[in-house]
Order: sequence, then C-alpha cells, then structure tokens
Amino acid sequence: MTTTASRARTGVNSADTDDLLIPAFPKNLIKEVRKLNYGENRVKAARPCGAWDPQDMWINRRTDYATRAVLALALADDSHLHKLQELAAATQTPVTVLEQLLPQLRAAGIVRSERGPTGGYRLNHPPEEITLGRVVRLFQGPLAPIACATRHGPEPCPMELGCSLQETWMAVRDATIAILDSTTFADLAARAGGHWTETPVTVGAPAPRGESAPA
Repeated sequence: MTTTASRARTGVNSADTDDLLIPAFPKNLIKEVRKLNYGENRVKAARPCGAWDPQDMWINRRTDYATRAVLALALADDSHLHKLQELAAATQTPVTVLEQLLPQLRAAGIVRSERGPTGGYRLNHPPEEITLGRVVRLFQGPLAPIACATRHGPEPCPMELGCSLQETWMAVRDATIAILDSTTFADLAARAGGHWTETPVTVGAPAPRGESAPA
C-alpha cells in the first residue's frame, strides 16, 4: 500500500494518489468513475430529516410559472396586448421559461397572441371561464398525489385490496380537484394583492378589433 511517506519520497502529489492506488485501471476509466461520483450524474445524498428540495414539490415550477402568467393577464387590461418580457417582469419568471410556456398555453386555447412589433399576449377567454384546474392539468397531468389513486388507469399495487392508504389518497385527489376546478382566474384576480396589484403588467399596444387568427 502506498503511504504518505513513500509518496513524499517519490515526489508524487496527493492529487495523483488515486492513480497509484488503482494502477491497473486505464486513466480514461478513472475519469469516468470520478465523473459519476462527483459530477452531474452523482446520485443525491440523503438529506437530513426535515430538509426538502423545491424540485420535490407536488406542483412543479413550470406549473407555478404558467399559473402566474395567466393570473397576470387576468389582472391586466384585456383591451391591450402584453409583451412576453412584460409578463416575465410582472411575475418574476425567467423570460426563457415563458418562451416555452406561453406557446403551450396558446395551443390549449387559454391565451392568444398577435404577431408584429405591436403584438403580444392576452387571455383567449374571460378569466371567469378559465379555471386553475385547467391550467394545472395542462402542465401537471393527473391531479392525484400518487399513481395508484388516479381516476384513469391507476398504477396496479399488490397492496390495493382493503388499502386504507389508497382511500385517503383518493380523498386528497378529490378535494384537490374540487378546489382547483371551482377556482377561476377571476376569483384569483379579485383576491390578489401585494406585488400583483402594485406592479401589474405594463399596458402594451391596443388589441386589434375583430377576430384575427392567433399567432
């Protein structure tokens, strides 16, 4: 076994000791092992009890940003179009993220857009016709908290028969759906305050009269 003293006598740096300890391994393989252990592919270490990661939350960040954008448009002047950059500033959302989310909202018929230098975004329907549940489903998928409690195609489980846990998860699912589907963006706009009303979306170009094709 190579000791600290022998390394000192041979003039070997401590950074090279891995190569000395496993001399039979090719250097390229050693680099790959190091990458797995210390690089981007490293498995997360167990977190202390009570610690959490925002990425572990039930409602993901994309859903959060999408609902912010729709609420900002519900609070904004619907007679004007609003630039993507204005929405990003009003909702504290990265522009690059909104560039991905707004086309999905447009494809789902929730927002509409107009092209050109005076173009922008607005809601495609009155806010009282758009529920929070509709937007959340678009980005989140099924609203069950666990795969065995989805309404359509639940994941099979060997413990399903007589499972009181599944019954409880289903109750959580039903309560969640009831709240999200009964909450409209008009409701949310009426209750909004603080940053939402202090710094609303900047008024942009007037929306064109008549029904032009969405961009």
